[in-house]
Amino acid sequence: MTFDWKEFLKVAKFLRNYKESDITEAAVLRCAVSRAYYAAFCYTRNYARDYLGFIPKHEAKDHTLLRQILRSKNKTAVASFLDDLRRWRNNCDYDDNVDNINILADSALKKALNVFEKVK
Repeated sequence: MTFDWKEFLKVAKFLRNYKESDITEAAVLRCAVSRAYYAAFCYTRNYARDYLGFIPKHEAKDHTLLRQILRSKNKTAVASFLDDLRRWRNNCDYDDNVDNINILADSALKKALNVFEKVK
């Protein structure tokens, strides 16, 4: 059964609103940003594979290659959204300090939804 990558956006929304006393808000919001990115990335990767001739290598460079093919196929807005989402995901996954995590999580959810709306 093929996984519906939009489900990760549902997980991200759930995490955005999650309140649990033994888990910090920063931890769940960082995870929300990460899931929002992967929802948008994997959904778009599959679209590009099926309709734009993208051949994923299932390596880290796929993230950059996907954005390149999107730009070459005149889907620059989607590539830009993925740029932002990837940068935010990297901040949340690797940096000790992430400023304005609440705003960042909200922005990531909106951008991922924008990707779904534009990738058709």
